[in-house]
Amino acid sequence: MPLVLLWKQTSLAIGCVSGSSEAHAVGCDRASFEASHAERQARGTSAGPGRGEGEGEEAAAPRDLFLDAPPSASSSSSLRGFRLPPPSVCRAYFHRFSGFRDVQRHLLSKVDSFPVCDLLAALDILQQLSVCPRLLLRAAAPLLLQQLPQLSLEQVVLLLRVYVHPNSSTPVGLPNTGAGAATVAREVTHWLYACGNRLGKLDSTLLADLADAGSRVPVSQVALLRLLLSPVRQRMHAMSAKQLSLVLHAYAKHPSAGDDFVLQQGLTLLLSRHSVPAMSLPAVLRCIWAASVACSPSATGTAGRSSPPSLQRQQQSEHLKLLEVLLTRAEPLLLRHPEQLDGQAVATLVWACSRGGGCLGSAALLQMLHRRTLRVHSQMSPQGLSNTLWGFATSLGRMVDIRGAAAGSSSPDNSSEEPVDGDAASPQTVATGGSSTRGGVSGASASSSPAAGGAGEVPGAGAPDSPVNGEALCVLLFQHVEPHVLRSLARCEPQDLATLSAAYALLRCGSEALHTAVQQLITENWADEMSADQLVRVAHAYAILRGSSRMFSALQVNLLRRLETFTVHGLCDVIWSYVVMRYLDEQFLEMCVSLVPLDRVAGDDRCALLYPAASEIALALPSMDQIRLQRMRKYTREAFWELQLLDFPTAFAASVAHTARVLTEMLASSSTTSHRLSASSADNGTVSELLQGEGDGEADSQRFDRDAAEALRSCSITEAFDFLGYLVDVWLQRPSDSRSMDGDQMGVPTKSIAGNAENSCEGVGNQVLNALLEGGVALLCHTHATVHRETGKPLGPAIMRHRFLKRKNVPTVNLLWDVWKTLPTTKARVEWLHAKIVRALREEQARQASRDLNRARVSASNGKVVRAELHA
Repeated sequence: MPLVLLWKQTSLAIGCVSGSSEAHAVGCDRASFEASHAERQARGTSAGPGRGEGEGEEAAAPRDLFLDAPPSASSSSSLRGFRLPPPSVCRAYFHRFSGFRDVQRHLLSKVDSFPVCDLLAALDILQQLSVCPRLLLRAAAPLLLQQLPQLSLEQVVLLLRVYVHPNSSTPVGLPNTGAGAATVAREVTHWLYACGNRLGKLDSTLLADLADAGSRVPVSQVALLRLLLSPVRQRMHAMSAKQLSLVLHAYAKHPSAGDDFVLQQGLTLLLSRHSVPAMSLPAVLRCIWAASVACSPSATGTAGRSSPPSLQRQQQSEHLKLLEVLLTRAEPLLLRHPEQLDGQAVATLVWACSRGGGCLGSAALLQMLHRRTLRVHSQMSPQGLSNTLWGFATSLGRMVDIRGAAAGSSSPDNSSEEPVDGDAASPQTVATGGSSTRGGVSGASASSSPAAGGAGEVPGAGAPDSPVNGEALCVLLFQHVEPHVLRSLARCEPQDLATLSAAYALLRCGSEALHTAVQQLITENWADEMSADQLVRVAHAYAILRGSSRMFSALQVNLLRRLETFTVHGLCDVIWSYVVMRYLDEQFLEMCVSLVPLDRVAGDDRCALLYPAASEIALALPSMDQIRLQRMRKYTREAFWELQLLDFPTAFAASVAHTARVLTEMLASSSTTSHRLSASSADNGTVSELLQGEGDGEADSQRFDRDAAEALRSCSITEAFDFLGYLVDVWLQRPSDSRSMDGDQMGVPTKSIAGNAENSCEGVGNQVLNALLEGGVALLCHTHATVHRETGKPLGPAIMRHRFLKRKNVPTVNLLWDVWKTLPTTKARVEWLHAKIVRALREEQARQASRDLNRARVSASNGKVVRAELHA
């Protein structure tokens, strides 16, 4: 008999391929086969998640997150249990035997002559071994559906499982409709509705298998799961850990099929009645994925209605707590067997750790996932890879000191927070060439610390060991996987591209080739098909990274079409993004601004970027509604200030402020210090190289330097200065009443010197210089939070701040951390900072003189026109 041959080939194959002694227990006679088949039915089948309806707000739920092992692999709670080889290995092994191919051909030719129970059993075996041809499934479907009324509930469940098995799925994780899955699913759903009262009599195993199979059918998934909801809730307390994982996974894939509390009830029962470390790895992964989906806003509520916002927030908070407990309990199991995590399992875990703003997952777990991602990233799908990068950017990338966190220390190393304490270099020592190596930041210690270079924080001199920075690890990972990302871009969907661009923008990294390819793909293929959330993420990401204007123009049409579907904070991000890219179209911006509800902006931290956008619009477009723009700035100023404090380089700014104070003290202590600074700057090789090409070559350069030195003496220095809502890292300002004090201290006569033309011009220059210093000078400290890590170009937030300061006629000095840390001594830093401040004052003075000259020319031209008209 062909079935006897199939049983023999099955038992021999399992024994030869897996080497398991348990597999040889599968006998060659019919009785032993039926016993083994009944045992497989009792253990259940595997599950493979698809792209669920419960996608997260930040990133879509990963599809194909993990493929479960066959039933024999997950029957034991130990991870060392029997496990079948991958499907490709099974197929390659079985097709070596001509007898096995003869069995398949005989089954296909005589498919209508076998009893239904034998045919179902044969199809189940072939599916478990990953060698069931789709032609056989399509040929057997009419016969099986014809006998559907005579089948028992157990056989119907087996029929549905066979046709939605992952081995017959398409590459995107959905059942292959060519194999008859759609027809079988539709008929089985109708039949189950007809016998709805009998579903309550199913045991927990069959009910869990039916829910798992129903979540993977190509049609009527929600209807079938709703039909099973009442029996599932009644039997949930009696289910095993694996059965609960199947049910949770099914209803997490289709949240609209259940009520608001089915996931919460299942997770609570799992954590209270079962041991997570004793579960199989596929079951743990299913539970973690389901809990992660439950934390998303779209996972609450049912079709046709949604929970109130307050109830949604409460449910998300409770689901986050359950997910945190689940990850904590599963962590020993995951850390003990990292080699069993494939690409999709790693994507599942990283995506779970990124829920709730990346506050889940310990440092040890994230480091293990980081190492595993370096090995298995090539196995991930485009969606899994994009979600993995986003998850690492929001979780591991925000850890400052991983070594201290992994060791259980309660606080990070405080040495990096005190870069200038104890630096008592006197102005006289600096001016005479003292080579103090403690000028705020030691160049040697700073350059050796990847954490300091990555985040702009500077470790103190003599630190025994540099901490491991999570952001630096993430950047290394992003650079390592970038070639694979480039190769997989053609298979990415809009959601994957939006998540990918947001991840790279969060870490301020990525090569120009990568971002050019992503923007070109969006512009040419997906600009008109993106959803509102995807448009917001792409526009915001490439406003930060300063993308191409061509992509923003292509997105604008779709953006206008979906303008009324944006969330409030999403609309604020869109306005900011187009203002950064200088899209100052009054009609477009007025339409966007008019849709922003002011009552919902107040108190929402996510609308913080509306403040700089409204400030820029008010200055660039005076004809717009200034009152409305002023109210927007009033409501969002505090949130914008808090947002800027997150990226404030505390140690770098403290070092710059300390150097500026040394400079002012030195200038006040001696009238000749500025001359010695100018003379000694040429002798210092490092400073002369950095300042090469920055001089203007004018004849009065020395006189301007002397006037600037005199004006800088009485300036005060303030860190984290609030300039009309913008955070200035270090603010240098001269008091308005210090002008007469300078004249008394320097012995300058107060009598009139108008007769001397040279002194008169110098007095006018001093007045302009004093006016500039009384207005203030901004010292901007740039780290990787404001400049691109690889190209060094300023990012969107830095451009907006610099643009605003220029509109307010404030001299700005841009200080790069990568340059600052190369200056070895305090003397070198003082000289370089002094030269940068003088140059900024000279440029601002020349810019104002040029602007005044242009205004005078325009006024003269208008006067000529008026006189000509009057004469005519």
